[in-house]
Amino acid sequence: MSLEAFKSFLVSNPEVAEKVKACSDHAEVSAIAKQNGIDVSAAELMKAYDQAAVELDDDSLEAVAGGGTLKKIYYGYKFGKATGII
Repeated sequence: MSLEAFKSFLVSNPEVAEKVKACSDHAEVSAIAKQNGIDVSAAELMKAYDQAAVELDDDSLEAVAGGGTLKKIYYGYKFGKATGII
C-alpha cells in the first residue's frame, strides 16, 4: 500500500489518526502504518512532508499568522488536506 492508501486509512480510522497526531517523528508514524498493514517508510513520509510544506495554503498561513500551532499545520500537511481530524 502507498502513502495515499495511508491517508485514506487515517480518514476512515480516526482513532489511529489520533495516535499519528501524537507522534514526534516520521519513524513513529511509519511504525503505526506498518501495524495496520500499510508499508510506508519514514523516508517516504519525510519526502511527502517536505514537498507539501514548501507552500502553505491560505488556511494554514492564516493559522500561523493568527497563532495557530505548528503541530496542527504539520499534521495537516503530513497527510495532505485537513480532514477535520486536527
